[in-house]
Amino acid sequence: MSGVWAKNGKLKEDEARSYFHQLINAVDYCHSRGVYHRDLKPENLLLDNNGVLKITDFGLSTYSQQ
Repeated sequence: MSGVWAKNGKLKEDEARSYFHQLINAVDYCHSRGVYHRDLKPENLLLDNNGVLKITDFGLSTYSQQ
């Protein structure tokens, strides 16, 4: 994601809303499975060619056994 901001400057509101919605859904999914990332930052968010957001680098994540 940091590359998108560096390349294009500000995001349009509809783009930002789409990415934020995807991020919230992804984090909610991880949390529902007991996975907590603990290092979310733009450098750990990737976009594929279709604009689908991917969370990467789960090296600091923790798993809650419920």
